[in-house]
Amino acid sequence: LQWAQGWWWTARPLNRLAQRTPTKSLLACKDNGRLCGVTPALCAACLGDDGRRLIRHTLIACVRERRAALLRVLPSWLATRDLEEILIIDWGSSSPLRDSLLPSDPRLRIVSTPFEREWSLARAYNLAAQCARGELLLKVDSDTWLHADFLRAHLPPRGAFYAGDWRRAPDENAWHLNGVMVLRREHFIAIGGYDERFRGYGWDDTDLYARLVDVPLRRVCINYSLIAHD
Repeated sequence: LQWAQGWWWTARPLNRLAQRTPTKSLLACKDNGRLCGVTPALCAACLGDDGRRLIRHTLIACVRERRAALLRVLPSWLATRDLEEILIIDWGSSSPLRDSLLPSDPRLRIVSTPFEREWSLARAYNLAAQCARGELLLKVDSDTWLHADFLRAHLPPRGAFYAGDWRRAPDENAWHLNGVMVLRREHFIAIGGYDERFRGYGWDDTDLYARLVDVPLRRVCINYSLIAHD
């Protein structure tokens, strides 16, 4: 169990800078993404250049007060083939997620931010990307069930990333998988991660995908037969 108190000091100057940016459409601010989130300048300090061994694949997930949902889908993550690390951000839950509540597995890591009082998907997942050791990131929600072969079926080809697409979802429940993605961490860093000016729920994934496509990277839809929303 790790406490991410230092994350506050990393994020605050970037957020203040973003707040001084002239107001305009967030989708039009693609080249302003470096004002907030994971910037290339922070890469050396935050993304694996501190002597930790880099690995191939990391699943990142963030949870706040949704312990029951997490415990239902966690066995499917542990059963996912080729997954080397499962990093869970416990974002200010009133009852912190403890190691004792989870299965004993060396791939599991919990990072706790006990002083966060407001849910911020963008900040939470940017923190997860900074703490992850994998060269490839599988981003899921705390209620996402995975087939054992999901990762093997979603290794992005060069110049591409996988992502959910609500327009191609088989049913309304699968709309909630729009934010699932598999991408190389270097691409996530290059665009500055999630834009931390988004608050609450919605549009953060749409904005992220638009900036990835502008790299340019090709967006490939996930295989909905290998994933489910719990």
